[in-house]
Amino acid sequence: MLSPVVPQEFNLASSLLDHHLAEGRAGKIAVYYEDQAITYAELAENPNRLGNALFNLGVEMLLIFCSREESL
Repeated sequence: MLSPVVPQEFNLASSLLDHHLAEGRAGKIAVYYEDQAITYAELAENPNRLGNALFNLGVEMLLIFCSREESL
């Protein structure tokens, strides 16, 4: 199995959000949290909020593991 090549500058929002919007999934559920269902369009309304919050907490690296619909 090949390991993905991640560039030095990597935009997680673009990788995990923008392609869903571009492929017409804006109205699909992106996140279920407690009693909330948040769509890709709702996440796109304020894409920097999480990044700024993590940055202000001093987080320098964030690892995310996910299953993409395309790989199932």
